[in-house]
Amino acid sequence: MLRQVLSVVALLALACTEFEPGTDELTEGGELAEMGSGALQPAVGRDWSCIGPRRPEPMVARDNTGAARLVQSVQVLSLVAGTVPPDTTVRACAQRDLACATPITAALPVDAQGWVDLPLYDGFDGYLEVRSPVIIPMMLFYQAPLRGTSRTDSEPVAQVEVPVLTQLTTAIGTPQDPNLGLLVLRAFDCSSDPAPGVRFTVDKPAVPYYFVAGLPSSQVTETEGSGLGGFINVPIGITVVDAILSNGEADFTEPRTLFTRPGWMTALRWIAQDIAADDAAEE
Repeated sequence: MLRQVLSVVALLALACTEFEPGTDELTEGGELAEMGSGALQPAVGRDWSCIGPRRPEPMVARDNTGAARLVQSVQVLSLVAGTVPPDTTVRACAQRDLACATPITAALPVDAQGWVDLPLYDGFDGYLEVRSPVIIPMMLFYQAPLRGTSRTDSEPVAQVEVPVLTQLTTAIGTPQDPNLGLLVLRAFDCSSDPAPGVRFTVDKPAVPYYFVAGLPSSQVTETEGSGLGGFINVPIGITVVDAILSNGEADFTEPRTLFTRPGWMTALRWIAQDIAADDAAEE
């Protein structure tokens, strides 16, 4: 897939260029309209035509022996300047390897434009560790196993310098405790556009925030045009995050189990999906 060096957009507001054109206004009404093939169209946000009824997915141990090779390409840029943080490395880890004691790839350096190609496999279910001496280390999770033979993340992964995080969270009114975790979540609609009108939840006590006009705020209760939000000072360990449409009339996607580390940022990109159809494809 051809790489496109996009404007600096990412999980955590990548300066003022992060927001794509669009509106953060919710459409009026809360009814669900019937769509083709049994899908439901909630009257909120942008394109939710792919959302269907939720069906729990059983936990299955998958044998990756002989799986097709998959190359996952990601670009890493700094939050403020949009430049490549010095000595940045990325490695892949299995979902249940909480300490990445047995990494799937070595820690690979990024190139001069911040790109790195990770040799993975079809069905990879895990996270990426991103490190640099000048940033808060990040774990980037994907909402579902990766599929295909090659993939390119459409947006750079923003890396946050320690002073920048301190300024942002202090402005919210709740400075980030370095002994606790930080969750950064971003919602996309069925067309993979940043999604307004999505509310995040977490199963642990933490301080929620959402981005408004490029800066985080604890005074709003749902995503605006950037689709960005998250939680400050999340207790360390495994946690379950979920996303629903703010009108409460439909699930945005399935819950996701993540984990936090002290002093680390845990990030997740969430794209709306037809959950029932995805489950059927797995059977």
